[in-house]
Amino acid sequence: MSKNRLTAALTVAAATLTTVTVAIAHHGRNGAYDVSRPIALEGVITEASFAPPHPVITIRVDARPRAASASGMPGYEGAAAINRAADAGAVRVIEFSPLPQFTALRDSVTVGQRIQIMAFRNCIGTHDLRGHWVRTAGGVIAQRDNRPTSAVNGCPPARPS
Repeated sequence: MSKNRLTAALTVAAATLTTVTVAIAHHGRNGAYDVSRPIALEGVITEASFAPPHPVITIRVDARPRAASASGMPGYEGAAAINRAADAGAVRVIEFSPLPQFTALRDSVTVGQRIQIMAFRNCIGTHDLRGHWVRTAGGVIAQRDNRPTSAVNGCPPARPS
């Protein structure tokens, strides 16, 4: 095999491997979303994007949240939703699955509007938040009808460094 053909073959192989790795990472195969502790977030929308690959809503969480409840989330009625002290007054970015019920929110949410969100924390990496249930100021409710693909019941304890 000539040097040029070998270089071309190696370039194609590297590009394919990179694409597959990014696709697997992007689609949550490396996530572990703790469904045992839904996180209640309520506040004002500061930014919203519905461009691919995922809808993303950023909110400034209320400094004094109401009592949390998962009662509006089918399948999670028994789970005690939590208000995390670190969220109070903070800006949080919540990513949603690219499902029709969430992408359709583009017609129901605007910056400055109040919103309620139930989300799950990723136990791995940056501990991002995955939205699972939303109620807009206009009363529109959007929810995922099943558990996240990479759901876990509780995050493992942090390892000492």
